[in-house]
Amino acid sequence: MILFRQIAATARQGRVLWPLALCQLLLLVSCANRPEPAAGIHPSLQYTAASRLSRAQLPTKMFFFPPLVCDAKGKPKESLTPVQDPQRGIVDWVSPSAKSKKVRRKLEDYFRSCGNQVVSFEDVLAAETPHSILIVSSFYSAPLAVEAPKPGQADQYVLCMVKASTFGVDLDPANSRSIASIDGITFFDSTRKPSDIEGRSLESAIRWLGDNVNGVTSLDP
Repeated sequence: MILFRQIAATARQGRVLWPLALCQLLLLVSCANRPEPAAGIHPSLQYTAASRLSRAQLPTKMFFFPPLVCDAKGKPKESLTPVQDPQRGIVDWVSPSAKSKKVRRKLEDYFRSCGNQVVSFEDVLAAETPHSILIVSSFYSAPLAVEAPKPGQADQYVLCMVKASTFGVDLDPANSRSIASIDGITFFDSTRKPSDIEGRSLESAIRWLGDNVNGVTSLDP
């Protein structure tokens, strides 16, 4: 409760640190019940999606923070950095990873193709209607080793996570609404590592945004 109040106070004093607080608040990934690798060597994504709203009820306006690299426990290994303009203030956010920039663009392009309006961070700051923009944070890991892999099964995996929320016009985390989440894990054979398996995993997982579903899907080309 003390940490929550501190984050809320920071948000009321200024808007620079609130996305970092959002990452800390929303990144709640359980590794204790991680599924076993599926039999076979084909890269496959196992996913679980949960949403308080149906797809049709989600805000059509969306803002995407750059994806952040996380560790094996889902904890971010990077931080977002604000892009400052002398006249306009904070206009965007960036992450240290060049891959994240490409993945962010692909996520945005996918939702544009679905009819959504991808807005800028300036639009988020200028919003006059509370909870009208879906704020999306995403995370992915580098390839990680499967513990004691069985013969004929994948020996590496990557994690991917999506968290979507809405905010009031003051962007106070205390008044935010957690709308949807997706947790995914992709298993693959390290001797035949698919190209950009991290980005492909996240791009595939986010397609279930707004659903309440779990399953497995192949990431073969």
